[in-house]
Amino acid sequence: MSSNYSRSSVGTRSIDIYNSIGGDHEPPEYIKQHQEHCRLHQTETSGEKDIKTFFNRINRDLSRNIFILIFAILLLLIITIPIFYVYYVVPKQLCDEQNMLNWPSMDCRGDGFTDMHYFLNNSCGVNLKRYVRYKFVDDIVNDMYYNFSRAKLECEKQGSTLWEVLDGEPEWNAFIGIAIELLRPNLWLNAKVVGECDENLNATSQWNVDGMTMDEPNPTCNQEEAFKGHGLEIAWPSSSYPSKYSRLIRGTMSNERDLEEKCVFVDDSNNHLWDIHDCGSKKFWGLCVKRQCLWPEHQSPE
Repeated sequence: MSSNYSRSSVGTRSIDIYNSIGGDHEPPEYIKQHQEHCRLHQTETSGEKDIKTFFNRINRDLSRNIFILIFAILLLLIITIPIFYVYYVVPKQLCDEQNMLNWPSMDCRGDGFTDMHYFLNNSCGVNLKRYVRYKFVDDIVNDMYYNFSRAKLECEKQGSTLWEVLDGEPEWNAFIGIAIELLRPNLWLNAKVVGECDENLNATSQWNVDGMTMDEPNPTCNQEEAFKGHGLEIAWPSSSYPSKYSRLIRGTMSNERDLEEKCVFVDDSNNHLWDIHDCGSKKFWGLCVKRQCLWPEHQSPE
């Protein structure tokens, strides 16, 4: 190591002496070699530096691009997943549920129920013909109404459910027309109240009692919209999803909701809008519905 250093020092001094005396002849060989060595060393050092700078820049650019790519993917997922869920998953689930609730699986011949057909455009986007069977439950001999629990029990005894308007307006129009013809328009509905009236509207609603104006404790609301099928939100026990069709004009108050005393019925005296009343003391007709009966043309010969 010291030897190389000495030669380098001597060579440098020799070059300096040679230049100082203004030499104009060819420099000695060892000076040429030393100059070449220095030039190559400087060239290699500069090249290595350029290469390191190049790779460092590539690494920085690569890291930034990877970060941008990951961020873009995450942002795309955040936007896409909700859209996919709302516009594909939920409609498909609704479609599957409707298919299961109405899947023909029972031979209903001889059950005393009546056939019913209606057309609808369901959640699958298919215009189809629905087949159900129905029966009004009442004491025909004494012409008596039933309270909610009794009407629901009578339907369950016959392997059916108390009416739930699962198919919305097409089903409503089909059944209410028959109910009116048979003088059975006041009907219980197997529904759960979800929505409620605006409290500000409730505070200003009034009613008359013996000529005196008093605040109504739980007034109706949104009747015009309810007449169009956009009433307060309800849910059907047979379905996992809130109904898109509702004619309900009255919600339950907070103190009533805990007691679960109010049931939904069709009010014949108010354009067949849906209202709520005490489940036990009030009595209306019951409509039992079967949705999984085999179509008559698909039934096997008896």
